[in-house]
Amino acid sequence: MTPGEATARRRTAEAFDGVPLHVWDAGPVDAPALLLLHGIGQSGLAWEPLWRSSLAEDFRLVCPDLRGHGRSGVPDDPAGLTAPAVWGGDVQAVIHALGLAAPVVVGWSYGGLVAIDHLATCGGGRALVLVCAPAGSGIRGARAFYDPGFLALAAGLGATDAATYVAAQQALVERCTAEPLEPLLTAALLGEAVRTSPATIAGVQQRSIDGRSALAGSAVPLLVVTGRRDAVVAAASGEALLSARPDGRHVELDTGHTPFIEDTDGFVDALTDFLGALPA
Repeated sequence: MTPGEATARRRTAEAFDGVPLHVWDAGPVDAPALLLLHGIGQSGLAWEPLWRSSLAEDFRLVCPDLRGHGRSGVPDDPAGLTAPAVWGGDVQAVIHALGLAAPVVVGWSYGGLVAIDHLATCGGGRALVLVCAPAGSGIRGARAFYDPGFLALAAGLGATDAATYVAAQQALVERCTAEPLEPLLTAALLGEAVRTSPATIAGVQQRSIDGRSALAGSAVPLLVVTGRRDAVVAAASGEALLSARPDGRHVELDTGHTPFIEDTDGFVDALTDFLGALPA
């Protein structure tokens, strides 16, 4: 058990189709809530550095394991991994189960697309923060939103051969940071990655979503955080998101794909500045 696992409360929500959703819950339960959505092949534990930061003193940090990931259940119906209403509904199920009042929704990487699903299907939260998030997937021109090196390994993430799958997940974990992490942290991220079944990854990869259309029709306050040295999601993605919402705020940190891990203090500063400027 990591220190983060020991300090976070463990909750459960149930999706509309009965899939159990495991939730990590840190910080004061009566504080304003941040609902943090992780990326593909990871879990809510990815946000553990924030549980040990000053952010957890003033905010409740609610970090679900997305369906098919971490300790959450896997849907029997493949459609449960492709429909926007399913992913958006999962976010709403967590909000309802934990009694959250107008949380700020924070989505990292694929979690950014899930946050946009929630915005499109359920109206979103008090504000939206997209962290190194792709602007779309499975649509014309979407390859421009991803680093070519990531695209080269993506097929292996859905491989049924165990050796190929683990190798692809390890390569992805290594691409996520601009500089190597401590071996124990790398091992922890890889451990969460290989908990995710190849079928889940393959189902997610079949999705077709254009995040720009949902953003363009929304007035929810927006912060886009990018990593200057991101080797997973390309700079063109952040530019596309901001083109859909020119009023959105943009912060670029000198990190790879995981600014909340690589520069936790800088990420917390950027996030708290944005949150402090939100209307009451």
